[in-house]
Amino acid sequence: MIFGWFLIDEVWDGGNELILCKSKHRERIQLANIISLTHQSVMFPTWSTLTLRTPCRFGSKIRFLTMMQWGGKADPAFYDSLIKRIANAHRG
Repeated sequence: MIFGWFLIDEVWDGGNELILCKSKHRERIQLANIISLTHQSVMFPTWSTLTLRTPCRFGSKIRFLTMMQWGGKADPAFYDSLIKRIANAHRG
């Protein structure tokens, strides 16, 4: 089970980076620093995990609740877009 204090409060899309917020702390993560993005949708609410090459103040595995659509399902466009952008950041 994942408890709330392990989760990042907010994740913002900053173009070539993600901005992570927890309490009063903010961290910018370049997309090229992300090794993988996984998504867990078996339980409700759904959550995602970022695995980082270089850890940030929040660690090397970052968990956050996923954007939801009506009906409690995660938005697949969010994952498709972010995964493609991460792959492009790795290429160059």
